[in-house]
Amino acid sequence: MTSMVLDGLTVTLATLSGPRTVVRQVGLTLQAGETLGLVGESGSGKSLLWLGVLGLVPPGTVVGGSARLGDTELVGAGERRLADIRGRRIAMVFQDPMTALNPYLTIGRQLAEVVERHHGADRAAARRAALEMLDRVGIPDAARRLDLHPHEFSGGMRQRATIAMALLGRPEILVADEPTTALDVTVQAQILDLFAELKREARLTQVLISHDLGVVAGLADRVAVMYAGRIVEIAGVDDLFARPLHPYSQGLLAAMPRVDRPGIGQDGAGLLATIPGQPPDPARLPPGCAFAPRCPLADDGCTQAPPPLQGRGAGRQVACYKAVAP
Repeated sequence: MTSMVLDGLTVTLATLSGPRTVVRQVGLTLQAGETLGLVGESGSGKSLLWLGVLGLVPPGTVVGGSARLGDTELVGAGERRLADIRGRRIAMVFQDPMTALNPYLTIGRQLAEVVERHHGADRAAARRAALEMLDRVGIPDAARRLDLHPHEFSGGMRQRATIAMALLGRPEILVADEPTTALDVTVQAQILDLFAELKREARLTQVLISHDLGVVAGLADRVAVMYAGRIVEIAGVDDLFARPLHPYSQGLLAAMPRVDRPGIGQDGAGLLATIPGQPPDPARLPPGCAFAPRCPLADDGCTQAPPPLQGRGAGRQVACYKAVAP
């Protein structure tokens, strides 16, 4: 099985007002067979990190650093090389299934193309594989729906179809970007059970990008927290949820609804905690630590230079001058 190493990965977008670096010097090792949760607010760079790795970025975007899949370097690889890797070695479940699917082709044709392209199956065998996978991800009456177009699927069914498409390539790494956002709780449970089953049976390496910390807690082995394009904390899932070290991680966890807290509306005592302020504009990052303007622990020393990501015990890293357990 193959591991993946990101080293100094940077993604810079070309905009009308000039280049904007949205992913900054990310270093991360993805171990074979593990599930890594990647969390952070919208705009923190979670999705763009992996779109940059796979070369799925707008024209003019500059991806720097290194992304090695085993012995294969992806940064700087040509489009033909990346096309062979996408879907076959690394597959991605995109956040918006409607834009990820071709509206002109049936669901069955789109799924079958994955098997034909990456595994050389003929049309009949590819169609059978597509049907089996649609059934596996919980599409009811899959045989009939195989010949429907994306607009004839509900939002939840489209999401399940994109998951089926990603799995059909039998990838080494599955990157799932908010894979349960459009699903009701029953279907969400089915998909999460499927991810857990794939991990147990196939040792599939997974990256789970999610705002839902409950989903991450249930599936991930390790968690990486992103803020303003940087990784600010990496820890085992139990360690992070029990003792987050970075003030931003502490803020995210404090904002989670919990059954052991009073309900909202009980004299205000049950109101959810929030992180004050807004994430910074990538074009106007504050000096020093990007989280300092929102951090309750920040002092003048936090505004001098961005804190490096440093080890804090077995398997833990944090980028903070004031990192302490709550």
